[in-house]
Amino acid sequence: MIGALGLIVAIPAVIRHRQQIDIAVVRRLVIGSLLGVPVGIALMTYVPTTIVLRTLAGFLILYDSYNRYQLHRHHVQQQHLQSHHWDYLAGIISGVMGSAYNSHGVPVVIYGTLKKWPVASLRGIL
Repeated sequence: MIGALGLIVAIPAVIRHRQQIDIAVVRRLVIGSLLGVPVGIALMTYVPTTIVLRTLAGFLILYDSYNRYQLHRHHVQQQHLQSHHWDYLAGIISGVMGSAYNSHGVPVVIYGTLKKWPVASLRGIL
């Protein structure tokens, strides 16, 4: 139910930002996501929730620390992760997190930030 509601809410953003959406990126993210869904279901079934949540929390704390460090340095960096193969990995992680905890957007936002996507493109892709 929550997933269907999220899809309905996303439709206006897709319509609004359709010119900035890179279909090839979306295709790679979706393929990766489809591969990650069974892993997410297995994760939810076999791994204790506290372990998964603590791992996710640790990752988010590390990512936040990295971003704060970059802001403190006032250094504009080049685009990270230039290979398109990273799209599949981001999709897999998104599929895992989406199927297990309905939080598929977090990996895509982090990935889009590392790729330096424009805000309009990121909103449309999400």
